[in-house]
Formats: sequence, C-alpha cells, structure tokens
Amino acid sequence: ETEKINRSATVCNMAGFVLNSEPIATEIAQINAVVAEYDKMYLYCDDVDAWAKEYAEKLRAAGAQTVIDEVQKQVDAWRAANGK
Repeated sequence: ETEKINRSATVCNMAGFVLNSEPIATEIAQINAVVAEYDKMYLYCDDVDAWAKEYAEKLRAAGAQTVIDEVQKQVDAWRAANGK
C-alpha cells in the first residue's frame, strides 16, 4: 500500500530549488537574533497585540522584507530557467 501511495504521489514543483543564502546572510543572522530574543516572550507578556506589533517591527528592521524579496527573486529565476 505504501509503495502504491509513493508511486502516485505528486512531486512538488519546487523540488530541486536550493536557496543561495549568501546575499542575505546578514539579514538572516539579524532575524535569527530577533527570533531568539522574542521567542516565547508572548507567554509572559500582558499585551500580546503590542508584543506582536513590536516583534513584527523588529523583524522588518532586521531585514525581513529584504529576505522575502531575495528569495522571490531566486525562485523566479529558478522557475524561468527550469520551465516551472
């Protein structure tokens, strides 16, 4: 039964894509630092909405949009090169 399921499985259209994180290494490090700082902090805060807003602002300041833009650029280039 497992073999049958595996043979009929749909392959993800992103299979084979590998992100080159070098252009965004600084931003990734900054985002990881923010995540480490804010991880589980919501469990102990009085105002979760304020915490979420502050967390999102810190992620933006750390370069989250730069990471999103670079990943999308690489995905678009990979899809164009691979006809996907």
